[in-house]
Amino acid sequence: MPYMIDATDRPDAASLRRENAIAMLEPAGDPATSWTERCRAAVARAEPIGLATNVDGSALYVASGWGAALSTFGTGDLDARGSIALSREPRGIVLPKEGGP
Repeated sequence: MPYMIDATDRPDAASLRRENAIAMLEPAGDPATSWTERCRAAVARAEPIGLATNVDGSALYVASGWGAALSTFGTGDLDARGSIALSREPRGIVLPKEGGP
């Protein structure tokens, strides 16, 4: 089952844990039942599970559980922007509401 970000003012994203991938989504018809995958990218570290976007929706942050990393992607086409190793198994991401990354 994918984990999703559903935001009215930011891009919608999903983590595809079994495929070690993430996807950007957009509504196709009724947003309650139908979505289209706009783009997809592989995540270098295993088990993408935590997702968050920055304030303006231009960056997607991905916490990889088994991979113990935090990666950043652009939301336009999921271009990889960077990754840092973490010492433990991350499950979530908290970003500031204003003035953050």
